[in-house]
Amino acid sequence: MSWVDVLQQRSKPLLLDVHLRVGRREIDDPQVTMTAYAAVTILKGISHRLRSLRLDGSREHVQSTLFNLHTPSSLQSLSIDIPVWDLGAAFNVPENLFSCEAPIRSLSFSADRTLHAPDWLFHGLTSFKTGGNVPLLDLLDALRLMPFLKHFTLFKCTVVWDEDDVFPSAPITMNRLEEFIVRTESPQYFVILVRHLAIPDAARKRLAIRTLAAPEWGSWTTWLEALPPHYAARTRGGLQHIRISGGPTRGRFLTWTDEYYDDMARFCFALEWNGSPPAQGGVQAIELESPFYHLHTLCDELNAGGVRKVIVDGDPSHIAVAKGYWHQLLLRLPCVEELWLYPGTAEVLCSACTPPTAADRILQLLMRVYIVEGRLSAPRPASLITGTGSGIGETFPAVEGDGSSSEPQTSLASPLSECGLIAAEGEVVRREESRNLDMTPGLMALLGGTAAPGSREVHLRNCEVEDGTLAALCALARVRRDHDWVPGGS
Repeated sequence: MSWVDVLQQRSKPLLLDVHLRVGRREIDDPQVTMTAYAAVTILKGISHRLRSLRLDGSREHVQSTLFNLHTPSSLQSLSIDIPVWDLGAAFNVPENLFSCEAPIRSLSFSADRTLHAPDWLFHGLTSFKTGGNVPLLDLLDALRLMPFLKHFTLFKCTVVWDEDDVFPSAPITMNRLEEFIVRTESPQYFVILVRHLAIPDAARKRLAIRTLAAPEWGSWTTWLEALPPHYAARTRGGLQHIRISGGPTRGRFLTWTDEYYDDMARFCFALEWNGSPPAQGGVQAIELESPFYHLHTLCDELNAGGVRKVIVDGDPSHIAVAKGYWHQLLLRLPCVEELWLYPGTAEVLCSACTPPTAADRILQLLMRVYIVEGRLSAPRPASLITGTGSGIGETFPAVEGDGSSSEPQTSLASPLSECGLIAAEGEVVRREESRNLDMTPGLMALLGGTAAPGSREVHLRNCEVEDGTLAALCALARVRRDHDWVPGGS
């Protein structure tokens, strides 16, 4: 490239990303933030330099703004956000927007109403995000007009879909689709859509559900059990990873197929909850209970028995649960080879090692345990493991019942006490102390339960390790502390 070409390139005006708030911000605002007339005046003068435009405000003012934009534009991305309090008629994008001369490739529409847009706008899209009151038939008709679509997101859909409303026909071909995301309050929307779309096997599919409480018994079962056929045969081994963050009050459950990170997997399921009742049983008057206590059932419905890696983050509010909870959950995951534990998760190890019989043991295929920022103390002589007993010691009391899946625990939640204390199966632990419980007893019991001592690996990352701990661990496993292997491990 010559210096003349460089100067000409630099002399071109920069493209602009514009965000305008028009109309009222809130329903009770006495004055508008910006009138449609003022918005049109601004946009007409810079239409040739627009790269992205976001209009945020009431339907009346946003729609009026678009209806008065007739100058050709360089616009590539259009985002329309209507507040949730502004309900009513459908939102109409004008047929002659920018005189039909704008290379719009991305359209995002957030409103609790239906979107009507011209065919030419849909036809050129490579990215489409929509939510709110989206009828199934209207959405399918719109997707038929998007042969170049690469990224699709449906979020916060509020209208109830009935699959019987759709006349049986061949699935809509989406040959170029690379990413398919559904963020709603029920898996129903995801399942219905994928049944009517021909999505490439290589496309990344993600179902993200956000809810306050677990659904009524069986209401999601049909839809959840319909998910595995859409990923099991198209990935190597189906679901491979699980990540559990938080606890009963707020948290997230993630499970995905191939790829190291969830956002790159060909299928990922995410369940998030916030503000849920901390204790099992919830608020009986309205049948409100945290999804946290139903994760074992969720694993069954998602056919997660082949998961090989489990990551557990600590509970942000650190509400203790009974040790039998983790045993019941991990019992559903017999193929786990790698376990990651973060601060506040010592009870997971305890639960993994307390079944009274060999038939009830879990994590038998475990090869590697990663402990991040944990606390490990030198084991007491009575707590050393010989390979047959659990050796939990005084740190963790015994689990009530046998913990088997055929007879689930009657209570998986520990009652809360007052003044910042946690009552956990007969012992009281101060909340601030429970954040950093000693992981040694559970870890020693887990390693001692293997039929081939020394075949497992323990990776300690940024851990607080008491003198004498590593020697005891090395007798049962290969131990790596941060970046170095500890001498003496098998």
